[in-house]
Amino acid sequence: RVMVSRNVDDPNPVLIDTRMQLTQCHWNVTGTVLALAGTEEGRDGNGDKRRISKVQFYTPWGYHLRTLKVPGERISGISGDGSGLRLALAVDAYIYFANIRPDHVWCHIQSTLIYGFIRSEKRLHCVSFVETLAGDGMERRNVYVPGLRHIKGAGDHALIIALDHKSA
Repeated sequence: RVMVSRNVDDPNPVLIDTRMQLTQCHWNVTGTVLALAGTEEGRDGNGDKRRISKVQFYTPWGYHLRTLKVPGERISGISGDGSGLRLALAVDAYIYFANIRPDHVWCHIQSTLIYGFIRSEKRLHCVSFVETLAGDGMERRNVYVPGLRHIKGAGDHALIIALDHKSA
């Protein structure tokens, strides 16, 4: 089990039951994904017991995102790069590398494409507005939006949802 708290006196910590024997944990650079690595008892095709290595990914609120099964007996190390898009896993005597494909936030309204991304050199959320029907090529404007979470569009309007870090 893992307990995630906002501070020492958090009255409502998040409890995560992975059902694994944990060996490592790692937050991504933006603090939006927690990777928990460990092993669990399983059975092979013959019905014999064996240990299965996994990395489970969770949000800070305890919602399970994905599970990555890893060959080997024990994950002894996990590390990520500065962009948050790559993981390195130390498993037994090997090092495995994993590329992370995040869910991209975007929408299209009239002739404008709106999408969000993280500038790796500044580690800031950015929203790009691209006018696709501009006369001399595409016009582009970028706006920094701290804590970007979602972008949705309908008709002539777009909704951009961001987390206010000061109140969190």
